Amino acid sequence: MTVAASHAPTCEPTCAPAAPSLFTDLAVLTKARLNVLVSVTVVAGAALAPAPALPAAVAAAVGATLAALGACALNQVLERERDRTMTRTASRPLPAGRLGATTATLVAAGLLLAGCATVAAGAGALPALLTALGGALYALVYTPLKPLTPLAFVPGAVAGALPPLVGWTAAGGALDPGALALFGLLLAWQVPHVAAIDWVHGADHARGGLRTLAAVDRTGRATAVAAVAGAEATVLAGAALGVVLGGVVAALVCALLGAPLVALALDLAGARSAPAARRLFAATLVHLPLALAVALAARPA
Repeated sequence: MTVAASHAPTCEPTCAPAAPSLFTDLAVLTKARLNVLVSVTVVAGAALAPAPALPAAVAAAVGATLAALGACALNQVLERERDRTMTRTASRPLPAGRLGATTATLVAAGLLLAGCATVAAGAGALPALLTALGGALYALVYTPLKPLTPLAFVPGAVAGALPPLVGWTAAGGALDPGALALFGLLLAWQVPHVAAIDWVHGADHARGGLRTLAAVDRTGRATAVAAVAGAEATVLAGAALGVVLGGVVAALVCALLGAPLVALALDLAGARSAPAARRLFAATLVHLPLALAVALAARPA
């Protein structure tokens, strides 16, 4: 028990939980906590670029994060009926009836437009185009494909790999081998990350009509293949980024950082259990900032 929990006020069985505030509902609608990662990867992309520029990097990070918040809100508008059927999403503000679809749509559109405009004004046309592409892929391609095919995660992963390119190009970098290696790392990293989440919630996803790997194949074979292949691809992509930015030593360090992901993905393939999936998921959250930090340290001054 935590200190906070041990000092929490007791509640009689008839005491109803406090209703979420509007601020909390908007944070859930936009997946604000998740989108902190967008800011981090945009800043990392800008820092890794050949000639980092702080003002443009700040504009890119703020704008790309706003656009990501808007894309997540639009995702929940489009999935509100399906969200009612799944345990982990039924309490979201739209399926629970605390927010209306019109209000949520206006919030989503406002954030998307503000985000793209912020990036365009502060960082230029190419970063703004990449920002808009990421939002469109996530909300308008990945979302409608989820109930149709397990391959929906591909455009979703592409959308998730674009924020560091927004930062890279905002700092004046071209879409060169360094940018492509950075994009490849984020693309590969998402496969074991998403596979782990999907395995934990596979039954819920199936109940909601989503055709994710874990939902369509409850044996776990498809999830295992994806997790192991994605972890191995993350090792290779990390090595490629290391080579481009810092040489052989950096490549070896980045590759070694990915080794635990491979081990944990193999563990998931063997155990096919929720605890194994949670361990892999936690490892992906540790791996990405470490890999980006090593790449930054290896980057020539």
